[in-house]
Amino acid sequence: EILPSDWSSDVCSSDLAKQLGLECKEYSSPSSDTLRSILSSRGSVAIVKLKANFDGQYEHWALVVRQNSDGSVTLHDPTSFEASSHTWDLGTIAANTDELYSLSS
Repeated sequence: EILPSDWSSDVCSSDLAKQLGLECKEYSSPSSDTLRSILSSRGSVAIVKLKANFDGQYEHWALVVRQNSDGSVTLHDPTSFEASSHTWDLGTIAANTDELYSLSS
């Protein structure tokens, strides 16, 4: 598992992100607007907890690394090569996200 289920307590609630020169922020309600805002900030990626049965049987963590010129987003999903091999509609990812964090340099 690339990101353990309790990763947010390890990275966001401790000094680990600061030690790595990163800032981690939790968002209370995942939305298209919030995801778009994160991706528009230089040096930021979104960490999303995808819902079960979205692109895999179980809920799991993935990274949304950029918004493309056509408005789609690029997803890096460690559990699914297929899900990572094409772009996604930003709203689809937001609607299938249970938890949302930003990680920025």
